[in-house]
Amino acid sequence: ERDGMRLRGAGTALHPVAPGVYVLEGGKSLAAFRLPEDGGSATHLFFENSPYAAYERVPWHDDTRLHLALFAVCVAGFVAALAAMRRGSRSSGDGGWRSNVHRRTTALTALAGLAYVVLMGAMLGTVDIWEFQYGVPTRVNVALLLAFPVAALAVASAVTCVLVIVVREASAAWRMRCVAQTMASALFVGLLFYWRLL
Repeated sequence: ERDGMRLRGAGTALHPVAPGVYVLEGGKSLAAFRLPEDGGSATHLFFENSPYAAYERVPWHDDTRLHLALFAVCVAGFVAALAAMRRGSRSSGDGGWRSNVHRRTTALTALAGLAYVVLMGAMLGTVDIWEFQYGVPTRVNVALLLAFPVAALAVASAVTCVLVIVVREASAAWRMRCVAQTMASALFVGLLFYWRLL
């Protein structure tokens, strides 16, 4: 955040001393930005007291807010799938066996996905950060294995969704719900893959 000739970040003001080089307010430590030759935005940040570390600008697709929003969509899709399962066959109108298989497969995917979220949250909430010093703790590795059934169920859900759509089974509203639930499952698996948890 610019404030006249100063920069401010993480509550600390930075005063310029040379092109791309700033001194931290209240101290003598330097911070330097790597600036592209074309005059664009800084790509890297270096601190004098941490010469071994370089900080990169986070690209838009790695923004925490975006990932949390996508994750919330997945959880909402899972909750909606479980709610639809509770309503039973009424939610698929005059649907046949494909709709029933899809509903059950999607509910299993939602259960597995929510179980994965709860289990990983419990593991990361109870594990000591120092346990990662020599690798991933065994109990966290065991919890990570649940990602594979989630992915397999998501694929099965996608296959049954395609079957429902191809034969135009049940109402158009039900087919749209099938697509939405399948997209939520696929998005969840995509996030797990992107986060290298799968």
